[in-house]
Amino acid sequence: MAAEWVTELIRQVDKSKASACAVFVAAACVLYVPSRVASIHPAPPPWDTVAFAALCFTGFLIAYWISRGVFHVLTNTIRFIFSFLYSCRVSENEGNFLRMLGELKDHSVNVDDFAYGSSNFSRLEIGEMVDGLASKGLVERNPMYPPLVSLTDTGKKRALSITRKAKASGH
Repeated sequence: MAAEWVTELIRQVDKSKASACAVFVAAACVLYVPSRVASIHPAPPPWDTVAFAALCFTGFLIAYWISRGVFHVLTNTIRFIFSFLYSCRVSENEGNFLRMLGELKDHSVNVDDFAYGSSNFSRLEIGEMVDGLASKGLVERNPMYPPLVSLTDTGKKRALSITRKAKASGH
């Protein structure tokens, strides 16, 4: 029963961060300002205990919120770095596909129109390659017609880079 009350109190205080910060500042003022300013009298004994408890409780809440925010920022940053590093690597086949898309007028292709019988790749292999490029943010499937694949802005830059490297090496 008591644990439910404490859990509910923490949940309600978690919703109102501004109030918790205000209580923290007020409790800190009640406890520490009288020792710094001679004209202000300290709080009477029962109130200094209440102020200290409020200071500790809200201080722990604020520390928890800050640590949770820092953890959120760090995990998102790490996730972004790994996704960026992952998107930097493309296989030779993926590079050729990007280059082919980059050379098309509208930078898009309908993968259903490929001549799978005369190519070295099956429909499943092309689909897997497109999905891999999409997860790297280099191509996107049309939401209304998934076989239609087009380059993203990042994909256009990568296709241009691949084309320039191929021209420089004589391919």
